[in-house]
Amino acid sequence: MKVLIAGATGALGVPLVRALIASGHQVLGITRTPGKSSLLTTLGAQPIVADVMDRENLLRAVSGQRADAVVHALTALPKNGPMRHRDMYQTDALRDVGTTHLLAAAREDAPHGGTALRPARTRKCAGTAPGGLALDGATDLRGDERRLD
Repeated sequence: MKVLIAGATGALGVPLVRALIASGHQVLGITRTPGKSSLLTTLGAQPIVADVMDRENLLRAVSGQRADAVVHALTALPKNGPMRHRDMYQTDALRDVGTTHLLAAAREDAPHGGTALRPARTRKCAGTAPGGLALDGATDLRGDERRLD
């Protein structure tokens, strides 16, 4: 399966990329930071540099990729976790505007359907990833999804 991961170089994305590659999936990883492309290449993913908050930039970046699934693993949380309500503003914007742009990109890249948007879900698990987060069923891509057809 060809999987596009938005937020592929983050705390949720990196373990997900590793798990999907280990399971034999082809991974396209979106990062907004050009310097993190080499991390994705090292992990075995194809890097895509794009800002999901910029709709046109995202559409150009993923054009023609034809992913079977799009995983939303975007966050903008402070390194020590959110301590105040305002610490969630950027992540909330990613969940609102970023998700809208990801849906538009998935629809445009697969106009005849077949692609699904799947949120990366997390559960508390001591010491498995930064912040104590572990991916919940990382290689099982069935779960929560929004069909695009």
